[in-house]
This record gives sequence, C-alpha cells and structure tokens, in this order.
Amino acid sequence: MEQLRRYCPYCHKHVAFSWVDYDELGGGITRYLDKSNSYRNPKGIWALAECPVCNNCVLVHIIDNNIQIYPNPLPTPTDKRVPEEIRKDLDEAKICFSVNAFRACTVMCRRALQNACKMKDATKERLVDQIDELAEKGIITKDLKELAHTIRWIGNDAAHPNEKEVKKEEAEEILNLTEQFLHILFVAPAKVRKIKEKHK
Repeated sequence: MEQLRRYCPYCHKHVAFSWVDYDELGGGITRYLDKSNSYRNPKGIWALAECPVCNNCVLVHIIDNNIQIYPNPLPTPTDKRVPEEIRKDLDEAKICFSVNAFRACTVMCRRALQNACKMKDATKERLVDQIDELAEKGIITKDLKELAHTIRWIGNDAAHPNEKEVKKEEAEEILNLTEQFLHILFVAPAKVRKIKEKHK
C-alpha cells in the first residue's frame, strides 16, 4: 500500500494523495509512517496527506489496515450519460449514503427510479404501475422489472413511518442496483450508438 488513492473531498477528482513532509523516496506509506510525521495513539495512526490537484490537505486515520480520511470524500460521480435530472437524484443518494443517512439514500434511489420511468414515457400515475408499463412495452426486461420493484419496495419502506430501519448493507445494495438499472437504461444505449456511429 504505497499510495493513498481516493476522491478528493475538495476538488472532487480521483487522485493519489501525497504525504505531507514526505520522504525522498516519494512518500511511500510504510516509510512515511516509520518516521515522526505521523501521530500514534490507541485509536490508530493519524497523518496528513495533500491532494496534488488542489493542494488541500486531509486528515488520514489508519487502524488495522483500514483507512479513513476526513473530511469524508465525496462518492464516485455518476456517469454523465445518465440524464441530468436523474443523475442529481442518484448523486444525492450517494451523498446520503456517505454520511450514513441510509433511509434518505433509499428514498432518493426510489425518486431516481421514478424519474427514469417518466423519462422513458411511462404514463401511469403510480410507480408500481409505471414499472409494469415499461415492461409491457418491452422497454425493460422481466429481470429489470423485478430489480426496479425491489428498489421501489425498499424506497417505500424507507419513506413511511413505523417501517423497519434501513441498514447500511441494504442501502448500499439498493444504491448499487439503482445505478445498474440507470446504466442499462441510459448508458448502455449511448455506448451502442457510439459504436454504430464509429462503424457506420
């Protein structure tokens, strides 16, 4: 583990952080932590690292080979080929997940799903019917229909009081499923169009 690669919480780029006051060999983590540039206590190792793009620094916490940086890095950006309105919903879901707001995360996933259905010309009023409508029109497959209903179901539970708590693992699964659904609906067709244009 010679480099710390993360999304910078300041400039939002994926970078290899440099260790502050790094050694002459380029800041390898092992050599760096053997020096006096880090602080150790019962909670682990604490050090500073710098983003090579924007030159802002983050606090790095290392314990049992797990690394956490502060401020928390933003989640990975959503593919630009997902329409902007839907992309905003998914990005908000990712931000909610990154701050442990798991119910909010799943609700935003449900919102992204419904926006996607509307953008694909679903005319029904309720999301449950919109999903079935897309399947009946052949816009989504049977498997995608089941995937969408899973997102809808968990999102509904999260939005209503007195339902069970949404756990981290569940929110992460729904977030990943939502992004996969949107990729199949919007990103994959865009890739196919590009290949067709390339080969005429």
